[in-house]
Amino acid sequence: MSSEELEHIFKSASSASLMLNPGTSILKMAMDAGCFIDENDARRIITAGGFYVNLCRVNNPDLVLIPGAHVLPSGISVLRVGKKNYYLIKWMQ
Repeated sequence: MSSEELEHIFKSASSASLMLNPGTSILKMAMDAGCFIDENDARRIITAGGFYVNLCRVNNPDLVLIPGAHVLPSGISVLRVGKKNYYLIKWMQ
C-alpha cells in the first residue's frame, strides 16, 4: 500500500515523524511515538502481547527494528496498542 492509502485508512490515528536510526528498539520507537507515557507501562504491555507493529504482535521491547518487517516499503509503520489505539509512524531517512 502507498503511504497515501495508509494515511487515508488510518486518518483518525495519531501520527508522528521519526528518524530511523540503526539499533532503534521497539520500546524506543513506541516511547518516541507517544504510544505510552511511562516506560514501565510500555514494557509491561509490550511483554504481555498488547503491542503490534504492522498488525504483527511484538512482545520483546528490546527487539531492534528491521526495515522490511517493522518498516513498510512506503516508509511507514502502523502501531497498535491494545485493541483499538492506532499510531502511524512516518520514517525519515
